[in-house]
Amino acid sequence: MFGGKGGVGKTTAAATAALALAAHRPHGRVLLLSADPAHSLADALEVPLGDDERAVPGAPARLRARELDAERALAAARERYRSAVDQLFDTLRGGSNLDPAFDRAVVQDLIALAPPGIDELFALVAVTDALIREDAAATVVLDTAPTGHALRLLALPESAREWIQALLAVLLKYRQVVGLGQLAQELVEMSKKLRGLEALLRDPARTAFVAVTRPAELPRLETERLLAELDTLGIPVAGLLVNAITPPGCARCRRAAAREEKQVRALARRFLTRAGRPLILAPMIAPEPRGVRALRDWGTAWRRLDRAGRP
Repeated sequence: MFGGKGGVGKTTAAATAALALAAHRPHGRVLLLSADPAHSLADALEVPLGDDERAVPGAPARLRARELDAERALAAARERYRSAVDQLFDTLRGGSNLDPAFDRAVVQDLIALAPPGIDELFALVAVTDALIREDAAATVVLDTAPTGHALRLLALPESAREWIQALLAVLLKYRQVVGLGQLAQELVEMSKKLRGLEALLRDPARTAFVAVTRPAELPRLETERLLAELDTLGIPVAGLLVNAITPPGCARCRRAAAREEKQVRALARRFLTRAGRPLILAPMIAPEPRGVRALRDWGTAWRRLDRAGRP
């Protein structure tokens, strides 16, 4: 997962990393996936993308790219749930001393009041579930939304399971009359998938979050808060990429580089305290890299700092 403050270059970095993974990993496919509602992955790759996996011309054959249509995923789930609710309570009409009319309204309201962000969560669950079933060797490179939205998504599985349990609590009242029914079975299955996603997100052997930032004070401060929140959530952080480092040049460039170095050192003090977590510097280039070849070239210029903060 690549995440950070809006505008720091998350999408460009995610696309560059996905190209490198697809080129150097001998087995399994690589899916470059955008979960940012303001999709810009197609712009970075200079290829049209949609809510289906597509090959990227000029990239390794094992790479696919996709921009999640999260609204469509939630709309489809809601429609399935509403249809199942209608089917369930229609069978109870006149056949029970319970109050199916009231409970139908409760369930319909609960479906309508799904937690914010559950659309992206449902879409992400569908993707990870498909990959696990179809290709155990698959790697997903996830381009997340900006910090606040991404943190909400990462914290959402637990809230979503509570929402599902509220739905099930109503439906289970009728299990002696009509059994669990299609909706209850689907909700139970979704709850299991959410538990699996929670376990996946917190497993350092299977998940790595790369925080992307820039060498300026405001992005640095937000990145430090992001890292603290990820630690609280138990999301394994595997790297920090500082983007748009000013290259050597004129006197103005040297002054900018000196200011940036202070921010990089502050990040290094915060981040390089754990062994094995790389801090990577990516140079500023103008215009920003677009397309497979430009992204590959930019990636070759990334450099890693050592534990002492030296390139």
